[in-house]
Amino acid sequence: MAMPNDYSAFEADVAPTGVELSQVVSLIHELEEAEELLAICQAEFKRIQERVRALSQHEIPTLMTEIGMSEFRMEDGRKVTVGSKVRCSIPKANYAEAMRWLDEAGHGGLIKRTITVGFGRDSEDSAHELAEKLAEEYDVKEGQKVEPMTMTAHIRQQLKDGEAFPMELFGAYEQKFTKVAASK
Repeated sequence: MAMPNDYSAFEADVAPTGVELSQVVSLIHELEEAEELLAICQAEFKRIQERVRALSQHEIPTLMTEIGMSEFRMEDGRKVTVGSKVRCSIPKANYAEAMRWLDEAGHGGLIKRTITVGFGRDSEDSAHELAEKLAEEYDVKEGQKVEPMTMTAHIRQQLKDGEAFPMELFGAYEQKFTKVAASK
């Protein structure tokens, strides 16, 4: 470990002067102060972001729903609307069961079957011969998936049609939001 003022890592004829080292030390202190300020700002940003989320997605929609409103105009002409979006992210632990449910409920057409084949960097010619040699020569991984936007649209339609849908199985929920639009 280098000791203070140990310049052994420098060539003898390029050892820094006291003024140069003082400048480096000053910049290091400035860096540390900037990093500390950045951490404080990031924490404050996160706190404000959470408050915006709480107001927009919970407090305002809940209060407006309780008083029977989905939209209104403020005195200055701005229009306030409360809406909802369907969000979905199928948990890995539920994936097989969710795919089975879609099949059994008659929605198997949403499922895309995938096959992944791994080729080496210089195997372009072999890739072209894939149709003949697939199962014999390559590590083939077969799977299923539903595109997120397709799944979200499907859930939205099921809810609109009043159909029962296992929201929890699919990691789905309705996210409320508040939109404040400028007056025209």
